[in-house]
Amino acid sequence: MNKKGLIWVLIIILVVVIIFLLASSTLEEEISDVNVIEMSGDELVVDLGETDTNTKDVKEFTLDASNFQYSLKEIKVNEGDTVRIMLNNTDGFHDIVIDEFAVSSGRIQSPATTSVEFIANKTGTFEYYCSVGNHRAQGMVGQLIVE
Repeated sequence: MNKKGLIWVLIIILVVVIIFLLASSTLEEEISDVNVIEMSGDELVVDLGETDTNTKDVKEFTLDASNFQYSLKEIKVNEGDTVRIMLNNTDGFHDIVIDEFAVSSGRIQSPATTSVEFIANKTGTFEYYCSVGNHRAQGMVGQLIVE
């Protein structure tokens, strides 16, 4: 290789190293804003620093689902509330659906937990139910009351 070719190879290597160093420092700055909350096995939970200041306004309910029944037969909220329902499936294959609010958790096999969140933007009494097979007909229903 001639001298001119060697100079070009060295220039290219130098440019790549500079780009790498700049990218690494930018990544370090971004990572420094992340707080590790929990590390368990293969799972890492982090806080990206984007906190929702309205979390205290969320009305949260835990709904246990087992064979043909929910643990809560009634959920009461106010119009305009943000509602979060944690579906804790303890036995079988279940979901939660509220047609009037276009809410559907998706079906989960026990043991599993999922959640739905929506804004209760109309008043009335609305049925929530499990859409799996004939679970609804078997009585796996409850009432969402929005006042």
